[in-house]
Amino acid sequence: MMNKMLKYFEQELSGIRQGLEAFRLKFQKEAEILNLNNKGQEDPNVTRLIDSFAWVSAKNAQEIDQLKYRHIEEFIEVTSPNLFKQVPATIACTFIHNPDDFTKPVVLSKGGEVSFDLAGQQTKFTHPIATVLSPLTITGTQFEQTPFNHPTPVDIDHGKVKYCLRVNIDLINDEVDINTLLAAGLQLHFGHSRTGRCNLDIIMQSLCNIALTCDVQQTSISIPKESFNPIAHDQQALYSPISDNELAIYFQLKEFFTITDKRNYVRLQHKTAGKLAPSSHYFLDLYLDEFAQELMAKTDIQVSVNRFLMTNLFKQVSEPISVTHQELSYPIIADASVGNNLEVYSVDDLYKVNSTNQERIKPVIGSEHIDYQQDWYWSGKQKISTNGNLEHHVVLPINKALTREPNGFTAFANITCSNSNLHSLVHIGNQFVADAQEALPGELYINDVNFTPNSTNIPEHHYWDFLKLMSFNLSAMIDKPDAKARLVQFLRLFTYNNAKYVELDSIEALNLTKVNAPFLVEGRMLFVPGIELKLLFNNAEQNADYFLFSQLLNLFFASITSFDRSFKLTVEFTHFNWLPINFEPVLGVRACA
Repeated sequence: MMNKMLKYFEQELSGIRQGLEAFRLKFQKEAEILNLNNKGQEDPNVTRLIDSFAWVSAKNAQEIDQLKYRHIEEFIEVTSPNLFKQVPATIACTFIHNPDDFTKPVVLSKGGEVSFDLAGQQTKFTHPIATVLSPLTITGTQFEQTPFNHPTPVDIDHGKVKYCLRVNIDLINDEVDINTLLAAGLQLHFGHSRTGRCNLDIIMQSLCNIALTCDVQQTSISIPKESFNPIAHDQQALYSPISDNELAIYFQLKEFFTITDKRNYVRLQHKTAGKLAPSSHYFLDLYLDEFAQELMAKTDIQVSVNRFLMTNLFKQVSEPISVTHQELSYPIIADASVGNNLEVYSVDDLYKVNSTNQERIKPVIGSEHIDYQQDWYWSGKQKISTNGNLEHHVVLPINKALTREPNGFTAFANITCSNSNLHSLVHIGNQFVADAQEALPGELYINDVNFTPNSTNIPEHHYWDFLKLMSFNLSAMIDKPDAKARLVQFLRLFTYNNAKYVELDSIEALNLTKVNAPFLVEGRMLFVPGIELKLLFNNAEQNADYFLFSQLLNLFFASITSFDRSFKLTVEFTHFNWLPINFEPVLGVRACA
């Protein structure tokens, strides 16, 4: 289209030049007055015409380029609107209970907000996953070697088990029932140093059996290993906002790299088949094989309960928006009464205010039917302001619906916000009383703060990244000499690229082969074609969380594998004669190509 316009313009311009030259030759006196082609110079009117067209052409090219990114932005909004958003900052809190009021588990519901005063400012946080606070304390741990001087499960393999990590559990008072607590679920945190491999990763790689015993019962009750689940592998335990149509595994990878403290949490939930005898003191016994030898060098393996993460996100109503008949987009501003501390994370809903009520405006992205001539509708847009900050805008149409509203009518948005002043408000060691809907029987104590790198990228900058995500295919990497580099580059799409990630750096090599894996489907043995991926990790430094990362990769590749194909992951190591991690072949779960 642009080439046709240029060709037409050149033809017209040539005609104008020929006409002016003919005028100069026939009417020389008048041409001198008009200064036509004086001394071989082109007429200034023609020059202005050319400059004007060049400006129009550049403007059209700019608008076409913006429209291209606009389409990509809306495509991302449809398929995965939260994928490229910054992971919210988190704080790690420990609940310090009041023993007189704490006799049964307290559930912090998913999405609940906790508000409190810090440094004289009212601050809000959200616990985005359901968390159970349990009326018990952990008084210490012991790391023991065989032979053990305590009851052991009947199904233990004494030839394989070499160590036992015993976690001492004390109930707060006699009214607390351990069986009820286990059924509700315990969330445990395994502490570790800032550098090196985390303790939970070592435990998960070497875990053989789990048991519960008490000081008045000389038998040990086994708990299935499946009841002991790291939070990092739980699709329901996401701290980033996520829509129903988005792939949770993408966000699990993002948070694995970004919220590193998440790797230290595990959830134990089990309805005990054999009831434990009433007691005030119990042991959680984790039986480990020879690969837990690393833990022997650690003098104190800290395990804590009632510790959880909250995010720096909360709901808010925007400042009023005055909608005119001229503007297409309107900036969304958080509560101006608190200054510039609130940042908009996302625009959730938009409403227009009538004289009697408020009416919800439909979002253009979604499953709702919209009449684009008669209905109001809106879409989101992000842009970088003149001061370098990321601004959120809503885009409203100029259509027939506009004529039914007065010029300058009022609208407002429901938004999700974050506190940009968190760095100066929250410090390790802060104690505060939460102003929750139901008063908690105790106080919260801040253990740690995790700030994610600042990012001012807007969706158009993620154009190529998104195409790489959508087009990634393991089978296309078979027999490619740069397969390892391709895989690492792909996984870096879920990270902040300027940071160092030891898990990615420790990938030494990979091998991809086509296989046919056997599966029993409805009583019939079927051989399903697929891919086997063998990863070789360089574990010389022992500074990466190899097992947790490998399990997450296994979940990830199964999620992006087509349902009629299979996938198998094997992980091997370069040093210390570590045994390979062999994952069972799995059928893909992706329902569309």
